Amino acid sequence: MTSISQNIRYLPHDLNTKFYAVQSYRNGNKAEYVCRKYHISKASLSR
Repeated sequence: MTSISQNIRYLPHDLNTKFYAVQSYRNGNKAEYVCRKYHISKASLSR
């Protein structure tokens, strides 16, 4: 069993998650939907 350390502020997303999130947003999905689906923040999506 692995546990997440308390001193980590966020979990880094892999390249595929970033790619598909941006692709989904560019295809016309709302930012709120994309953020919920891929478990990312709006700031991460805009970056």
